Amino acid sequence: MEITVTEEEKGAIVVSVNGRLDAQTAGEFMKNMAEPLERVENHLIINFDALEYISSAGLRVVLATAKKSEVKKVNVLIAGLKDTVETVFKISGFHMLFKIFDTVEAALDQI
Repeated sequence: MEITVTEEEKGAIVVSVNGRLDAQTAGEFMKNMAEPLERVENHLIINFDALEYISSAGLRVVLATAKKSEVKKVNVLIAGLKDTVETVFKISGFHMLFKIFDTVEAALDQI
């Protein structure tokens, strides 16, 4: 798994995740989210357009990230769900917990 963090306008930080988010990489994801969660002002966009697979452990760390952001009153937006990752979000009900956008640009346009 590879994570890239970029700052955007409007107080948004985009975290792009590439590869797999599963039991083996969930800890790394949480470790890499600490710094963006500390810096983010308004909106955290998690970009999954290059995510190939997400397991229940991956879903748990996404939910944990969202709960940590609530403390700071930061919106967590999801972008770029594709194929099986999108299916997992729908089956698990996560599509009802988050605002989901086709692209990072679409998410940025809505904030």
